[in-house]
Amino acid sequence: MKRLQYIIVAAAVITGVSVCSLTAISAKAEPSDTSQPECVYEVYKIRQGDTLESIAREYNTENFCTNSDYVSEVKRINGLYTDDIHAGCYLTVVSYQ
Repeated sequence: MKRLQYIIVAAAVITGVSVCSLTAISAKAEPSDTSQPECVYEVYKIRQGDTLESIAREYNTENFCTNSDYVSEVKRINGLYTDDIHAGCYLTVVSYQ
């Protein structure tokens, strides 16, 4: 009887290991999602006459999002609560590649 129990447990362990191995292999075989653009963060020195909208037009060149969404993202990553920016200050901006 103990031999039968040992065989059942061994078969369950081997089955479990096989399923886990096959799952890991199939997960690696799936192609990566290339539809998402790579984000590159840069430091931008604000010039006289710049607005967040004008910076969005300059850096959101591939239009992966609307300029309004881009402005919201720049405000979020820089901790800005208003659209007020000042010449000579620095912003972290994102470009999509």
